[in-house]
Amino acid sequence: MGRNRKSVYSVREATEMAFEKMDEKFHSIRLCQAVREITARPFLMDGSILRRLREAREDFPEKFGYRCVDTELGIYQKVSLKAA
Repeated sequence: MGRNRKSVYSVREATEMAFEKMDEKFHSIRLCQAVREITARPFLMDGSILRRLREAREDFPEKFGYRCVDTELGIYQKVSLKAA
């Protein structure tokens, strides 16, 4: 493990791994729980995880494209996006 790393996988790496395993529609809380399990960091904040997901979508929209279909329930749907 690298210097100052808190887990084997970074939050970004774990977020990308978890996203790829999610169904076509998924709850954001399920994604966050999966990232916590991958990183073995039970107190990792939802906001940090979702920020990394937004960064992944920005960097690789065709691979990590999604949209929020229900803001109250936090339901996301994977979608194909084109690179800008």
